[in-house]
Amino acid sequence: MWTLSEEVKYSVADTRAHIDAVSLPESDPQTVWFKGIPRKVNILIWRLARDRLPTRQNLSRRCVEIDQIRCVMCNNSGIESISHVMFDCLCAKDIWRRVRMWVNVSMPNFVNWSDWSSWFDDWRAPLDTKNRLYIIVASLMWHIWRFRNSLLFPPSVKKNLLFDSVCCISFIWYSGRGKKDVNWNS
Repeated sequence: MWTLSEEVKYSVADTRAHIDAVSLPESDPQTVWFKGIPRKVNILIWRLARDRLPTRQNLSRRCVEIDQIRCVMCNNSGIESISHVMFDCLCAKDIWRRVRMWVNVSMPNFVNWSDWSSWFDDWRAPLDTKNRLYIIVASLMWHIWRFRNSLLFPPSVKKNLLFDSVCCISFIWYSGRGKKDVNWNS
């Protein structure tokens, strides 16, 4: 007897809807695929927004044996969670501070991706300006994650080059994928 729908007939769509309703959390943020950044960065942000990056804390929760769950970026002063790595780590805070000064936008300190996303959605700015800032923040997330991985899996990235790399890659993504001619000064 088939009881997932009012009809007695079996339906793959009804089965899929039932599985999704049971296994997927209701509060997952809406997926946004931004065309101005590479797919791999969109995927990183999608995983970041859902707390699905393999941080030491997440690996530990999944019963993966690791030697410690402390952050490698800030000399083990905090537990390596996504929020810590991207927003609260001393290294991340320094890069965020430099990006705030560079873009000259008054942004608060964010605690997690949801904070950033809420602020960004409410931010009143022209669409082109919002697109530029999103690309810069996506680049920032990408570079922080790459830096963290380089500390665990050599060869390592130099911390003093992170901000410069964020600026350069943001410009390349924006100018290469944008519809307007753009130069470095603009």
